[in-house]
Amino acid sequence: MTVEEQFEELQQELRGLEEQRESLLSDARKLHSLAKRAMYQTHRDLLGEAAALFKQAEPMAKGLISAYRGNPKLKFGAVTAALQEWCECYAYYVYLKQGRLLLRSDVGLETEDYLLALADLSGELVRRAVSLSIDKKVADVKRIRAFVDSLYGHFLGFDFRGGELRKKTDAIRWNLQKIEELLVRQ
Repeated sequence: MTVEEQFEELQQELRGLEEQRESLLSDARKLHSLAKRAMYQTHRDLLGEAAALFKQAEPMAKGLISAYRGNPKLKFGAVTAALQEWCECYAYYVYLKQGRLLLRSDVGLETEDYLLALADLSGELVRRAVSLSIDKKVADVKRIRAFVDSLYGHFLGFDFRGGELRKKTDAIRWNLQKIEELLVRQ
């Protein structure tokens, strides 16, 4: 192989990687948009509409996960943000529909992305608790409080020494306090 042939090969390799990144970025934007729309529908208790959006989003999410597992260079901010948003929204939907925590095996995300999504879920549950509190549905607010308390307890089992997961664990605690304040005011 000549020097010229080598550099041509390297250029092709990098061009291919960049094309993959651009394709993933496009899919990540679409997934993020679908997740936001599904979250909106879920907050409005339009679970059928949300389910249709999840059905549309699932192949995109699985494609993104598969792509970066095949090549870690393809895991970047927009991809992880979209996957976390999708997981957070799906976790909220599963909580409302089934009253349970979405398992990592349900979505196939890497540990950190899954945990970050669950931490953000606590904020959506605060929003739900506020709405329920306005409607004087105290028993439902109490169920959310118990769920977030359990989630926080599980997060305390980790030893996050810093970084995003440490901050998000603190956010779960603050969200739990907000829900408890709602209950005190009832």
